[in-house]
Amino acid sequence: MWHHVRLPLWALGEAERQGYSKDKTFVAATVESMLGSKDKLLASKIFLDLATPSDPRPQSRGLNMGLPMLAVAAQSLPALTEGQKLSLELIAEKIVNKQKPDGSWEFFSILRRPPINERQTTDVA
Repeated sequence: MWHHVRLPLWALGEAERQGYSKDKTFVAATVESMLGSKDKLLASKIFLDLATPSDPRPQSRGLNMGLPMLAVAAQSLPALTEGQKLSLELIAEKIVNKQKPDGSWEFFSILRRPPINERQTTDVA
């Protein structure tokens, strides 16, 4: 479920900033369940604990695009708790750690699912 929630959260955050009404309780609970603490972030399964052994599959080398999308979605929300801010710092650290020397990120190009992951250039863009 969590991999489908980031873009709707972003849309709801932007909608509120533009004056549209939304179910604030639902949005707050959803954000809290994903970003409320490191434990909640790990439980969401979009962020793997840095202490766990690395996944040996080739696609695990890449950046989970859900992380930058979640970070952008969270920035559109009116306020974040300290736990949510800490989770976003962990996400930012993960994004930077996955960055390659040329500034790009390796994605799941091994899966060859055009148009997604068609080329490294389009993925980075």
